[in-house]
Amino acid sequence: MGDNMDLPIICPVCRAPLTWGERRVTCPADHTFDIAREGYVNLYRTSRRRSNQPGDTRDMLLARRAFLDAGWYAPLSDRLNACVQDFTQVEAPASDTWQVADIGCGEGYYLGRLMQALRASSKEDRYSGCGMDIARDGVRYAARRYPEARWCVANVAQDILFADGSVDVALSIFAPRFSAVIHRIMARHGLLLIVMPGPAHLTALRDQAMADVRDTGHKVQQELDKLLPHFNLVDQSSLTYPMTLKQPDLQHLYLMTPLYWRSTREARESIKNTPTMDLTTDFIILTLTPKINT
Repeated sequence: MGDNMDLPIICPVCRAPLTWGERRVTCPADHTFDIAREGYVNLYRTSRRRSNQPGDTRDMLLARRAFLDAGWYAPLSDRLNACVQDFTQVEAPASDTWQVADIGCGEGYYLGRLMQALRASSKEDRYSGCGMDIARDGVRYAARRYPEARWCVANVAQDILFADGSVDVALSIFAPRFSAVIHRIMARHGLLLIVMPGPAHLTALRDQAMADVRDTGHKVQQELDKLLPHFNLVDQSSLTYPMTLKQPDLQHLYLMTPLYWRSTREARESIKNTPTMDLTTDFIILTLTPKINT
């Protein structure tokens, strides 16, 4: 990554700006964080760690990577990329460089593809991306594959380690959201894209999983109730399309969702031995801009 790719990431200890060196990241108070050989930085403070490996497990992350590599959610990624590209054509960044953040980035698929698309569409290298997630394995996988962005291990439920008003585009894709904290980091005319599963998402898999089937029809409104004190809703759209999954893609999808952990042993065996399944996606995409405090 070039020298112009400095990001407004702040120190988790004192909140001063962090500067990237070749082997470590430091702040003016000399708090230092080593850059792992894969290229990521661990900003998760050990004293606050509640488990040895918080976040998604390695099996979940590997299943997700295999499923996404097969291209099944590429239409969603392409839709998000188009939204961001359209936005950058009509707005101006808060600084000379567009700052893009993926909050709860997992193994980096969506931000990685977005950064590649943005740079392919621009002659100028004007885009800086950073993904943050609490799952160290996911961040490590992301850093290995997508050197176009920075990657940090951080507890975004606790704090999102960007300077106030510094992020032009933020993504939150199937991740927990903390509206007030996201609002703090957003530039005044920034764009927030949120993706949630809709009520019809993967219903056939949910039915066969025999999991604790939850009524998700109210989830979007619940999310909006949390967001609208801090953001303006610009657009709410859905993306649905059919998928006919064979093994091992079906098993990868199952493993990467919370359904797996709520399923019985019998249901897990049943899906493992199901040769093919017809499914429908139901993605809800919320497009928001921050309310400007006066």
